[in-house]
Amino acid sequence: MSSHRRGLIVWCAMVCAIVMGLSLPGMTGAQANAAEIDCDNLETSALAEPAQLRETCNFPKDPNPWVSQDLSRAPTDTGYAQDIGYISDNFVTFTLNDFPNQTVVGTTTNAYYGMDFDAAATTLWALNDTTGELGTIDPATGAFTSVVACPGPGGDMWTGLTIHPATDAFYGSNATDLYTIDPATGVSTLVGAFGHPGGLMIDIAMNSSGEMYAHDIADDAIYSIDPATGVATLVGSTGFDANYAQGMDFDAADGTLYIFLYIGGGANVYGTVDLATGAVTALATDNPQGEFEGAIQVPGGDFEPLVCNGPAVGFDAGIPPDWTVINNVGGNPVEWASIADCGEAGNFTSGAGEGACASSDFQGGGAGLYDTELISPPIDLTGMGIVNISYASNYQNYAGGDFLDLDVSTDGGTTWTTVQSWNEDHPGGGLHSPPGEDVLNLDLSAFGNLSGVLIRWHYYDPVGPDTSQDWYAQIDNVVLNCVIPVELQSFSVE
Repeated sequence: MSSHRRGLIVWCAMVCAIVMGLSLPGMTGAQANAAEIDCDNLETSALAEPAQLRETCNFPKDPNPWVSQDLSRAPTDTGYAQDIGYISDNFVTFTLNDFPNQTVVGTTTNAYYGMDFDAAATTLWALNDTTGELGTIDPATGAFTSVVACPGPGGDMWTGLTIHPATDAFYGSNATDLYTIDPATGVSTLVGAFGHPGGLMIDIAMNSSGEMYAHDIADDAIYSIDPATGVATLVGSTGFDANYAQGMDFDAADGTLYIFLYIGGGANVYGTVDLATGAVTALATDNPQGEFEGAIQVPGGDFEPLVCNGPAVGFDAGIPPDWTVINNVGGNPVEWASIADCGEAGNFTSGAGEGACASSDFQGGGAGLYDTELISPPIDLTGMGIVNISYASNYQNYAGGDFLDLDVSTDGGTTWTTVQSWNEDHPGGGLHSPPGEDVLNLDLSAFGNLSGVLIRWHYYDPVGPDTSQDWYAQIDNVVLNCVIPVELQSFSVE
């Protein structure tokens, strides 16, 4: 997930100096080349490292002499990496606890800005610097298949790619800004500037909770990134002098951030990042050498199931994959999603972080009617005599035109029974203001002792067009409280 930009002006100046053999009186050839080339400036370039700098700028450099060469033990999930050409053109696979023991599955001369698996971890996506395209990589062969042209915004080059491990939203970065990318069209949309003057964000990565981090090689530090605004907040120094193209990715199973640090001259460090301090712990150093971009093949999401007396479903990793979102109006973009993806500026319920959200305002309801459903997975209420549901909410109505209903189905969604219907603000005066309104112990006991029960939040406007661009609906922290009737409980008598 990093950039491999090749700045033509810098490259041409460097090559011309080397090829023409420019020198000054009393200088060796290497000294003359170093005089013509700003080695220190090029070290913090976002480009792939030019091979000529190995001799001219006295690489390789020791990445950190006090780092052990031993490989510490880490989880055994599968990773993939591309050496972008300084040492080899190999596309390799490895286990996370054994980076040196790589298996070469193919070779390619493509330089990838970044790569990441989709949420299901079945498709490996990449931004191809060589062709200016977004496409997929076959993990079995390393072959690249173009999907769509995806040039860098404003003629600039991409520096990173990450895919939300829960929602499959694509994010791209250049040195200064964060973008979303439509994988169907290649169109990029500006989210916002990192707001770090003089910085060079070389890579981005996102975990299952939707938390994004970036690596800046101007100050060799890790930053947290607000995916809704792009604003960067300093976490801390990596402890390594990284140069040129870099890579990093999360293990979605345990939340560990792995980093492929490139120092120069083939020297590198493969390790993990402390998300509290930014410090990198080396797992392998120069073993093997190469300038690697990497991705980890682990399905995304860290989801709690909606079950009786279970933990709250907080939507922190987006809409869980076993939930269903339905958009009943083709062509209308209003549908349930994460708060970040619905466009609202925050969670206005009593919950924190992410939540479920549908916004007819920010999602562009326009003059068309909208109708979207958020449906739970089937719930087993067998043996339960008392069933209550509680959840955090913030629903803001406009002119009485829209509704938020809570419905229940016992026949697989063929028919629905409305348990609660709102056509007014909840809470009143709560527009864009937490803590919203908590729904406590809404009685669903009529559906007790049944299996395959579905619960639906139905947000829709049947009136339009004047009221169709309304406000929003948000829910969070859904909990089912269930009680088995006394006559069905078992007791032990001593």
